[in-house]
Amino acid sequence: MLDGKPIEEQPEYLTGRRIAYIDGGTYFPQGTILDNLTFTLKNEPVKPAERTAAEKKQYDFEFFEVKRSGNFELDFEAQWIDYNRIDVANDGELSERIRDILIKIDLEEDIRGLGLRSTFDPEEFPELSSAILEARSRFRDQLDELGFSEFVEPFDPEKFNNQASIGENLLFGTAILPGYELDKLPGNILVRTVLDEENLNQEFFNMGKEVAQTTIELFGDLDPDNPFFDQLTYMNADELPEYRQALSRIAEKPIGEVGEEDLFKIMRLTFSYIENQNRLGLLSEELKDKVVKARANLREKMLELTEMPVALYEPESYNSASSLIDNVLLGRVSNTVAEGQERVTAAIRSLLDEMELTDDVFRIGLTFNVGSGGKRLSETQRQKLHLARALLKQPDILIVNQGMNSLGGREQENIIKTVLELSTSNEKHPFGVIWVPMNAGFAEFFDRVLIFHDGELVTDSNPKAIKDSDPLYKELVA
Repeated sequence: MLDGKPIEEQPEYLTGRRIAYIDGGTYFPQGTILDNLTFTLKNEPVKPAERTAAEKKQYDFEFFEVKRSGNFELDFEAQWIDYNRIDVANDGELSERIRDILIKIDLEEDIRGLGLRSTFDPEEFPELSSAILEARSRFRDQLDELGFSEFVEPFDPEKFNNQASIGENLLFGTAILPGYELDKLPGNILVRTVLDEENLNQEFFNMGKEVAQTTIELFGDLDPDNPFFDQLTYMNADELPEYRQALSRIAEKPIGEVGEEDLFKIMRLTFSYIENQNRLGLLSEELKDKVVKARANLREKMLELTEMPVALYEPESYNSASSLIDNVLLGRVSNTVAEGQERVTAAIRSLLDEMELTDDVFRIGLTFNVGSGGKRLSETQRQKLHLARALLKQPDILIVNQGMNSLGGREQENIIKTVLELSTSNEKHPFGVIWVPMNAGFAEFFDRVLIFHDGELVTDSNPKAIKDSDPLYKELVA
């Protein structure tokens, strides 16, 4: 009941705005973290979109057509978030409010982590992209001091990077268009043309065959779960039989007589090979030099295309197709050093904090796309995001029905205490909390406990009052 009426009889505008409900289900539509956090705040347009005269003319024409066809007439480009309702004045204050909530429920650091892994348009954030280039320069200057020089190798257009695969050394950038991803390069026509011009097709083919033969000899009789397979960058255990068959079909055939499928398989091994990690002794200094030369040829050919298919690794430029942290690093970390990647990530985070870029990284983190259903987030992150969205809309009543069930007991306890504190700390917007916890022992943190048995309410009391006297309560919290 709510105000003397069953909840289902209350108007939707009231229940939707004033009640927040969370359960264990955590589906999120595809969109950014910010989109999903503010989704429940977008009930109706509150301010028209600002448009130039030309844009207004185009909008009026489109709106006329929309009305004629009987489609949705509301302007999706209008401002839909009512800032006054949640006591903020603008986007900046909204971002701060979101950050404050995420800090309280221990999700803010995760969002910054997602920010490090996100891409952004340097034209949209010119000051940030310039700051990241400065961070890159500082990080490279600190490699010796940090003790990273032995296992971190920055990208240099004139040199072969020993921590990167042969394919990555050849492409020397991040794919923008389909067909230029690293796993597609062996079949890319432009790449094949360059290899042919540089007399590398046969050499890559021979090396791929050798990689396949050596791998089968060394690992062919091992159990598929053997940890040795974790060290292979170019083949997994399930592919060994396929390569045995491919080598049998190829035998001594010249490259021109090899079927396209088998040729792709063999060439893929060469493209994926990292000498410093795979250590089969197949990559000579001479071949490295040839790959660097072929890189320059490929670059020239790509620049002649109508659309650049790859965002190249340029020491003085921001790479819009790479993540923020990869732009600071702009290089590769050896996989042969224990916790090398973790140490580098921690050092870059510390550097960005020192440069006072934490707020910017958080802002980029809010633009992270959660994927269909939120699948790019962990279950714990989705449940915390669900709670953050509920708190952001400042409800009168918050209902949590086993909504934090993926969290550990201590973390659930901390969040319950935090939410209860928030429910009374804002004098302007206090709210009631109804919580169905996984652990009945958490009932002690609440003012009132309701216990149902066989569909009937059997206890309604303060937990302290029934702690020793109610046998059902004692059984539940035991």
